[in-house]
Amino acid sequence: MLALALILPRAAIADTPIFLVGNIFTGADNTSGSGVWGDPISANPGDTLDLRVVAQNQTAGTVATNVKISVSFSTDKSTNPEALAAVSADNAQAISDTVTVNVVNHTAQSLQYLPGYLRVYSDACPQGCSKQDSLVSGGVNVGNLAAGQSALIVFKGIVSSQASGALASNQAPTVVPTPTPAPAAAAVVSPTPLPSGGRDDPAATTEELPKTGAPEMALLLSGLFPIGVGFKKLGFWGRGGGEESALSLWQKREFSRG
Repeated sequence: MLALALILPRAAIADTPIFLVGNIFTGADNTSGSGVWGDPISANPGDTLDLRVVAQNQTAGTVATNVKISVSFSTDKSTNPEALAAVSADNAQAISDTVTVNVVNHTAQSLQYLPGYLRVYSDACPQGCSKQDSLVSGGVNVGNLAAGQSALIVFKGIVSSQASGALASNQAPTVVPTPTPAPAAAAVVSPTPLPSGGRDDPAATTEELPKTGAPEMALLLSGLFPIGVGFKKLGFWGRGGGEESALSLWQKREFSRG
């Protein structure tokens, strides 16, 4: 009975999901276009930042239920303002991590949340989904995470001289997407008139070549090659490219499990 009593707590612990810990909250300066993710982040006053938080269940044979990610921003101005991210679930111990901004000119600034840019990437939504923007007001539920599964949220913040707190929509900087160039019009080529009775004349006798099966074989061989080998590496986290880079990160993390 004593041996059983010693085994049961271990089994209970093994069945509890445990989240990835460490540097799970990172950022990049979108304004400078550095494309470098990390923590801390160097930025100038007024710069817009791309921010991301990852949650991953690392315990085999478990499912973390109702995983929630929340972020709180410091209310104080500082030359090194911070934000705190927390990951929790109904059946797992919560974890947290901070991201710090080193203000380049050493003036006191606040790090503020920019509403309206939140995206969630997970196995259930690999192309990214919009969620109710409750990141700073209770957290965003990203669903259940089985063993090895991850969820990534991406959003934006700004280094501001204003008092801390989520900016109103009319105070947030306008993000203008890069215009998509119109496709060039295809040149229209008039066919050259064919001489009557020539080899290309439909009325002329046509000699049928023997069928070698080459086109059919080419089609069959083309089906042996995988479509889309590899994913784009991180590198667009400059101006206006935040979501695709986040997707690349999520895909890299997910497929590295295989």
